[in-house]
Amino acid sequence: MQAGWLTVAAAGGAVALAASLAERRRMRRRETHGVGWMPWSGIVVAACFVALTALGVGLKS
Repeated sequence: MQAGWLTVAAAGGAVALAASLAERRRMRRRETHGVGWMPWSGIVVAACFVALTALGVGLKS
């Protein structure tokens, strides 16, 4: 059961990293009118919450 929670934590961390990179890319873009709207910072926060919660549960069990 511990491996399942740690897998979820790793996936959450990967999503948070990918969303961070996407937000950085969006912020550094020269043509701001040509980008779509995606709440990258909210996705980062949610993914970090999932990753840290799963890590805590995985390490406790």
